[in-house]
Amino acid sequence: MGPTSDGFETYGVTGVALITFIILAVANPVSQVQLLVWIFVMRVMMIVTSIFSYWLNDVIAKARFGKAEKMNFEAPLTTLVWLTSIVSIAMTYLISALIIPDLGDGTSGGSSPRSSVAGPSPGR
Repeated sequence: MGPTSDGFETYGVTGVALITFIILAVANPVSQVQLLVWIFVMRVMMIVTSIFSYWLNDVIAKARFGKAEKMNFEAPLTTLVWLTSIVSIAMTYLISALIIPDLGDGTSGGSSPRSSVAGPSPGR
């Protein structure tokens, strides 16, 4: 149970750190809410992504090695790592485009939701 507990502890600590950073570093309350919702949606979607990737890897592994007399048992694991990485990156971009499409990068100035990061814009 050690490695699993370590993984969940790291996952939890990272979430708390991100939430704290958003609250302290983002001045606009609307942007804070958008980013906090984004973080929690992304955490759930990464679990969904992992489950989907595991299932898809199982289908691929059975098709490739289902009737094989000999196989490299690391091959399905390597495929799973690559598959999960690609699907997770794609899902991150998709969900971000849906949830925070107009958040901006905080450099536009003014008081619009696009100027969400505390501090002056570069070049001023």
